[in-house]
Amino acid sequence: MPKTSDFLQLKLSAEKYPKNYQTLRELLRYLREVKTRHSDLIVLHGKTLLEAYPSKLGDEVWAVREQVFLASLDLGNHTLAEDCLLLLRKQFSDSSRVKRLEGMLLESQERWDEADELYLCLLQEDPSDSLAQKRRVIIQKSQGNLPRAIELLNNYLKDFVADESAWGELAELYLSVMMFKQAAYSYEEVIIATPQNYYLYERYAEILYSTGGTDNIRVARKYYALAIELNPDAIRCLWGLLLCVSLTRSTKGQKDNKLIEWLNQKIAAIYQSQNPSMLPLINRTIQSLKTKND
Repeated sequence: MPKTSDFLQLKLSAEKYPKNYQTLRELLRYLREVKTRHSDLIVLHGKTLLEAYPSKLGDEVWAVREQVFLASLDLGNHTLAEDCLLLLRKQFSDSSRVKRLEGMLLESQERWDEADELYLCLLQEDPSDSLAQKRRVIIQKSQGNLPRAIELLNNYLKDFVADESAWGELAELYLSVMMFKQAAYSYEEVIIATPQNYYLYERYAEILYSTGGTDNIRVARKYYALAIELNPDAIRCLWGLLLCVSLTRSTKGQKDNKLIEWLNQKIAAIYQSQNPSMLPLINRTIQSLKTKND
């Protein structure tokens, strides 16, 4: 497998030698292995491979056809996608994987009902087809039917409770419909699975802060602090913690005052190093918070 640092070299080689079989093959194989589409490159060089060297690719030709198919959908090139799908169907006529690709083409063409019906047929054949279930969620989300998307995703998670990406998606759907309590619960599930990701603590704290109430803000304060332990320069977390401490500061307040002072200095230092033109506004904002709480 090529190293990540090799990508630029592969890309430049493909640009310099756009008909070189080995270079193009390595570039597309690299993009598959790291699960990165770069759809414009894949369509450009994948078409060359498929047109000039289909027999030389051997069985890998089918992986390249699927790769070009997905990239074509990204670019809205339905004609190329249909050409790839036709050959995949001929080779794998009973494949549920190819049928899901057909559903994705229908989605790209906004033929939502047909796509949903296809996925339902797949689920009748195999109720454990997790990818078909997820595609049904995407269909509803694409049409703006968020309550139905939430319902389907909850049903999916009854069977695949350990799918952290699905919990994260559910949390964002709940946020879209202002269901903060449910979004917070969903993020709790993601945090359990990925405890070292500071962004999850940040997001969870923001949900609690947005929900409001002294108890929620106190808990948000703890999660902002956890996020800062993982990433001391996370500016949103620093601001979030500053707001939480300002709102929940103890009447005795000695420790809180020291924490507020540290946060003020930390925030100012980050802006001084990264965006000094903003520093006067930042200092006025910090002073305004200080004045309100004195």
